[in-house]
Amino acid sequence: GGRDPGLIAEAIENRSVMTDDRWQASLRYMEILADMHRIPPEKFVAVGATLPTGDEEIALGNFERFHAMTGQINITDPFIEFFSRWLRRNYPNGRNSISFLTGDCGQFLSDGPEVTCILDVEIGHLGDPMRDLACFRGRHPIENMGDVPALFLHYEKAIGVPLDYDALAFQTVAFLCEAYYGPLFGMHDTGRGGDWVESVFQVAVIARRAMEALAEIIGLELDVLILPEQPEATPYEDLALGKLIADLERLPESDSLQGWQRNILVSVPHYLRNRGHYRQWCEQADIAETATLTGKQINNLTEADRNLTDFIKTAGPEQDAALTRLFHRRFLRHCLIIAGPDPSPDHIALAVMEPILNRRPAQDSTV
Repeated sequence: GGRDPGLIAEAIENRSVMTDDRWQASLRYMEILADMHRIPPEKFVAVGATLPTGDEEIALGNFERFHAMTGQINITDPFIEFFSRWLRRNYPNGRNSISFLTGDCGQFLSDGPEVTCILDVEIGHLGDPMRDLACFRGRHPIENMGDVPALFLHYEKAIGVPLDYDALAFQTVAFLCEAYYGPLFGMHDTGRGGDWVESVFQVAVIARRAMEALAEIIGLELDVLILPEQPEATPYEDLALGKLIADLERLPESDSLQGWQRNILVSVPHYLRNRGHYRQWCEQADIAETATLTGKQINNLTEADRNLTDFIKTAGPEQDAALTRLFHRRFLRHCLIIAGPDPSPDHIALAVMEPILNRRPAQDSTV
């Protein structure tokens, strides 16, 4: 026990909290993480791990494994086109420290202040230890990790070497972009099971926060948006989806349809009904902003995505700021729809990426 679920939908309903005991266990976890990072990588190579060579492999080896999956399942996405190119152009140089990484760091069970189990290391690999620390920024506050900068300082004390905050900032973008693939694949999956709406939520929130982390690196101030005051009227769609919701909720529980599975099914028409009230606003803005950037007339969202992907393929670094701003606005609109009208100021779907570069010491060293 002692760990809140890392699901956005659950965090919206019941915000994750950091208890005193969990905080003490979190500090202990950072000490354990430092011990793990000190294990010589050769020990893992001896049992089959791949030792990355060169700056790009050290920084992006695991990302490239995820990226390769898009080709295997034939998914094209302009956001992937942008961030994959940005990451490959901007990875840190001279990061010669290689450690075993948990791959999805910060996941552990605790009993009171004691760490009882470290879990979810199925994507463990060798790479830059800043990649593990970046997970804390990416996971918080959906799963409340507490005072993340304080955790970093505790790790720094345990490892005995100052952190490289520039590498940490880069790896935050890389971690979030890597995390984008899973829910995107989930949105396209028609197999049995899964949580389609959670995938939608994660795509929007993860992508927006990735652009916030990137904006900090390039020194870009991002835009603030709000939902239209008057939602679109969709009376027939509301009636149809309301009927579907009612019928799904009446389905009896059974071994093949348990209550939690029924709730996942019900969440789909709920989301579609809410999104329908802002669909035109969202899609028209996407189309207009893409047309302005690409300089081409665009008639629909599919055409917008295709033209945007083509534009990114030939764009240079001089377009990074414009593309970061465009994608942030695009995913922020989706997050606003998830939050709904008049959301609380601390709504979890709108939680911004807290900056980290302003906390670095005047002189950085590398771990």
